[in-house]
Amino acid sequence: MRGRCCLTCERGCFLNGTLYSHNQRFDTDFCTHCECQQGSITCETDVCPQLTCSKKFKRDGQCCDECPVCKVGNRLVGHNQLVMINACRRCLCFNGELPQCQTRRCGPLQCQLEAQYRPPGRCCNVCRQCDYEGRRFNHGEVIIPRSDVCARCTCLSAVVTCSALICPQTCDHPAPSRNPCCPNCTACLYKSVLYNNTAVFENPDSECSECTCLNGTVTCTQRPCPQLACDDVLHLDGSCCPVCAPNKCEIEGRSVDHRMTVQLLSDPCSQCTCNNGRVTCQDEVCLVPCSHPLPPTMGQCCSNCRDGCLYQGRNYTSDLDFRVNDCMTCRCEAGNVTCNTETCPVVSCRTSRKVDGKCCPVCQYCSFEGRQYEDGEVFLSRSDPCNNCTCSATSVSCSRIRCPNCTHPTPKPRGTCCSDCKNCLERGRIIPNGRNFRPNACTRCSCRDGSVHCNVQTCPPVTCNKTKIVRSQCCPVCQVCHYRGQAYDDGDRFPSADNPCNTCECRGTEIVCHHIDCPVCTHPVVAPTGQCCNNCSACELEGIVYRDYSEFVSPSDPCLDCNCMNGNVSCIKRVCADLSCRVTSVPPGECCPVCQVCRYGDRVYEDGDTFPSITNRCHVCDCRVTDVHCQHVDCPSCTHPASLSTSCCANCSVCELEGVAYGDSTEFVHPSDACLNCGCLGGNVSCSRQQCPDVSCRISAVPPGGCCPVCQECHYGDDVYEDGDLFFPADNPCHVCSCSVTEVHCNPVDCPFCTHPGPSSPASCCRNCSACEVDGISYKDQSEFVHSTDPCLSCTCRSGNVSCLRQTCTSLSCRVSSIPDGACCPVCQVCRYGGNTYEDGDRFASVNDPCEVCDCRVSQLCEYDININQLRCQHVYVDR
Repeated sequence: MRGRCCLTCERGCFLNGTLYSHNQRFDTDFCTHCECQQGSITCETDVCPQLTCSKKFKRDGQCCDECPVCKVGNRLVGHNQLVMINACRRCLCFNGELPQCQTRRCGPLQCQLEAQYRPPGRCCNVCRQCDYEGRRFNHGEVIIPRSDVCARCTCLSAVVTCSALICPQTCDHPAPSRNPCCPNCTACLYKSVLYNNTAVFENPDSECSECTCLNGTVTCTQRPCPQLACDDVLHLDGSCCPVCAPNKCEIEGRSVDHRMTVQLLSDPCSQCTCNNGRVTCQDEVCLVPCSHPLPPTMGQCCSNCRDGCLYQGRNYTSDLDFRVNDCMTCRCEAGNVTCNTETCPVVSCRTSRKVDGKCCPVCQYCSFEGRQYEDGEVFLSRSDPCNNCTCSATSVSCSRIRCPNCTHPTPKPRGTCCSDCKNCLERGRIIPNGRNFRPNACTRCSCRDGSVHCNVQTCPPVTCNKTKIVRSQCCPVCQVCHYRGQAYDDGDRFPSADNPCNTCECRGTEIVCHHIDCPVCTHPVVAPTGQCCNNCSACELEGIVYRDYSEFVSPSDPCLDCNCMNGNVSCIKRVCADLSCRVTSVPPGECCPVCQVCRYGDRVYEDGDTFPSITNRCHVCDCRVTDVHCQHVDCPSCTHPASLSTSCCANCSVCELEGVAYGDSTEFVHPSDACLNCGCLGGNVSCSRQQCPDVSCRISAVPPGGCCPVCQECHYGDDVYEDGDLFFPADNPCHVCSCSVTEVHCNPVDCPFCTHPGPSSPASCCRNCSACEVDGISYKDQSEFVHSTDPCLSCTCRSGNVSCLRQTCTSLSCRVSSIPDGACCPVCQVCRYGGNTYEDGDRFASVNDPCEVCDCRVSQLCEYDININQLRCQHVYVDR
């Protein structure tokens, strides 16, 4: 053996002429099982269970006896086991026969015969149910309909009959109730007030009547008034009964009733009272408990603290907050004024202003189109230059710009709304405002606020013989001018030979020279040597010349967008958008940064992104700033990859063998060879052939899908059973066994359960639930009996279960009572004599001798015993 130096021989066993190898198991008979261990034999003998049946048998090949079973139809029923023959009959299997059977008796039903039916699998008929409002009810069940909760229905013989709910009582003024059907007459709801039952209260509609609540109905009666001894009566307001009228008084011409107090019209601070014709007056003393009372109104004496305050000449109502100025807030409370002055915080903004209605200055900023503007600032909208906007406090208001109307405006600059009417555009030339010009020799024009106004010149008649039309003049002239050896016609203009900034003109025969008016601009094109004026029809910036009205980027700052207009250059700083990409850079000559991305196919990737190649599915690509680099995918190798794979590499996470896929690290049987045990690991399948053991049974077969033959029989005791057989073991009649291939499985027999089973035979497997046993006394099924130890318990036996009800004793009115033996309730102890019944202590005349008087004594046993109790009589002596 591996790991040992020398060979060893395992010892066998020899028994009854047979040689057994080491670890070999064998049977000497059906009950004895042995095993060979290193030359020694150990054996075990089966112990057979004790059987309760009298007819026993032993199967071939089994060790132990077993009880016979009963065959009911196609079922096998074990010994001492109950079996249902049909829904109404059950029997007990005993010694292979059915000697005892019980038939269930069906009780009478309360429904009609045509409304009865027998459900499948049941023994007795049942009453048909009622289907009502989507629900099912049993016979005799009371139904509350969903559609009418104030009705009551009953299911009788599968028919539902309904009737209105009868209320126990009705009333006129019921109390609130959760019952929507019947009124709550336990209290009264009268005039929205709830009164208890039997409550007496004043009528809310008339103080002269009194009402009573009785069982939910209110009844009211007139309250009686006392009789008056006077002729002149008064019916006073708020009084139910009339009163005698007292003497009246006259105050300031007014008739005043007795005990009435009035205020004098001439003096509101005096109050007078009439008392049986006499007038008494007193002055009212004003106590003003506030600092700012309201002045008394007409007809009032004292200042008013309750309704408001008088402060700085103005009236304020009570509990009112008011402002004296923007920084002081006051409050009027019951004629007192308290004031608080607001403390202003330090303003940290650049611009602040006082807002009407507020005490403290506030910062005035407006946020509009991504920019901030100060209060009062006027600006043009960046999105629409034709909107003129104003920042007011913190809000922005915009209005459309009204452009001036002119006939020859100059083009509007970039970012502006209106064309420029300050100068005039005439045939491509900009004419400054107020300047005169000649479009031709005979026309004189002027630029006024963007409009050109022209006058055509009328030539006078020529008086000379020799005329000529001088250039730039409209009318012919007669003479010429000579300058530096050159002749000029009248009206000719020419530069001065002495100063290039002077221009000369031939007028008749005279030469007139004047200085040239050069245009003014900020970025003109510098005039070359020999010329006077710089060129304002273009712009020069940092040595570069730009055409008029052209837009360009500043050569030194790519973030400045500039334009050229009449030799003037204006620039605006460009605002760059925020970028969300990982890598950005500013291209040469550009202002704003741009995302550094890779464009591959129709998609855009950022720096560091990895993505598949669109030209080769076995390549994977990555973005490096703006360059795309692709390389071949490193694929794993395996022997049995999955065939269906859309990726470049073989799918080695599963194994595929003969069209079947198996998960990684799983073990399985070869699909075409059940004797090959295989395993999948990393897409590789490895298999090993299974070694089948020898079988020693009579019947063996290779099961479908199996590799090795298996025994198709079960050995139990001396008997052999085939696969699927059911049998009852002789050693345990309370179990049923089944043969599954080669294994025997036994389960206890299903026995009925009861709390007080009756007596059963020793061989019985299950409890006897066909009778009841209580305190050693046996009772038949469905019988009624009195409990042996408690005569007040009335009991019933039903299927081995005992249910008891305790008897209730009635109270006795006699003087002496006792409980008879075996009885539950006490009975009166009385004397019966002469057809009459007497209680203990009663005395009465004897029926035999009127001179004898008898006593009933039930507590003593004396001379004369009548009905268990003692009657004693004695002679009465009467004085003669």
